[in-house]
Amino acid sequence: IFCLLAQEQEAKACPHLLQMFGAFSDDVDTYLVTELADGGDLFSFTANSRKPLVEEQVRSFTWQLLQAVQYLHERRIGHRDISLENALLSHGVVKVMDFGMACQTHAEDLALRYFRAVGKDMYRGPECYLPKESEVNVTAPDSARHGDVVFLPVANNCLAEVRLPSDAVPGTTCTAEIAGYTVPPLDVFSAGVCAFILRWQVPPWKLAHLSDRYFHFVHHSGPLGLET
Repeated sequence: IFCLLAQEQEAKACPHLLQMFGAFSDDVDTYLVTELADGGDLFSFTANSRKPLVEEQVRSFTWQLLQAVQYLHERRIGHRDISLENALLSHGVVKVMDFGMACQTHAEDLALRYFRAVGKDMYRGPECYLPKESEVNVTAPDSARHGDVVFLPVANNCLAEVRLPSDAVPGTTCTAEIAGYTVPPLDVFSAGVCAFILRWQVPPWKLAHLSDRYFHFVHHSGPLGLET
């Protein structure tokens, strides 16, 4: 991914992605030469702040993270590990790094689907927690049609995207195929968790799974439930 990004013309380069200047290897390892970001990472910056970040800082850091995500998605690249730990600072500018989990988001106009859980627990989207079964019993939503991919609670406290069968009838139980997840929503979800931590200096949950009481509350009450 670094090599692909390095091929971009300088005028098109994203200022919020860590730039690679070159690479070399020996008999054991491969080394990447990147720009220096000596401000540490955003997680440490937030954790070491003596008082909460002001709204202007939170908005600026979040906007820069989203600019990096948008740049990648426009080039059909998904990061899959967006986190404060993977966002470095250089003179106040956010630099997203670590493309070890990155992947292609589309083939031609087809959104690619993945089935591997990636990223860090508290940033990982709920659709990453897939049940072991390839098929599950679900109730088809009232507005759904056969063949639709819908996001529903399934076995073992999981929330998953499933593909409804051809004989699915709204409001009735059917056997649906686990459909994995598409990457762009995953990156945006992770960026949202980053914004929450920047503002409140604590994560919203340990993991976005219905077994986590905090995520369970938000899932059932909606974001406005946090105000109660």
